Amino acid sequence: MFYLGIIFFLIGAWQAFMNGELSSVISGVSLILGTIIIFVSDWHAGLFFVFMFATWFLLMRIFWFSTYHKYFFKTAPFLIGYAVLIAFLLRQFNFENFFWWYLGFSSLYLFINHQKQRGAVAKDAIDVFTKFTVDSMPEDEAKQHVLNELSLSFSRTVKYHLLSSVVFILAFFLAFSYFTGGILL
Repeated sequence: MFYLGIIFFLIGAWQAFMNGELSSVISGVSLILGTIIIFVSDWHAGLFFVFMFATWFLLMRIFWFSTYHKYFFKTAPFLIGYAVLIAFLLRQFNFENFFWWYLGFSSLYLFINHQKQRGAVAKDAIDVFTKFTVDSMPEDEAKQHVLNELSLSFSRTVKYHLLSSVVFILAFFLAFSYFTGGILL
């Protein structure tokens, strides 16, 4: 029954990144159903999934700032501190057995989110921006300059998203290793 809950959870996570009309509904229902099934089969694992959802939600709020090149270096200490806090709480809540689950799901989620950033989101944003602002500009050179700046900004955002993901995963892994005695100073 536990693995059935994991399957529903993975379907919900996958549907969260789809662009279909009913994807958000399917995602929400699958995530809730998966979490309920996991709670029924193993109470401790259900609490871990609630912990994971809450920490991911807060992580994405930090990523709003850390993925912009202007704010990355100001936000990086908070990102590292948050990774250390999550590792500490995993240890304090006796979720040590779920470390690899958290690391795997976080890596998968951040990778999927990075692919989403690289793909359609940037292209759609450039198209919408071009439609409303650049088309009304009189000179071709000005249009090209704005499009080049916009493309450069989006490429920086994608790079800083990847960098933020790597910083978070490394800080989380090292902090958890330290808290469980794997790394001695």
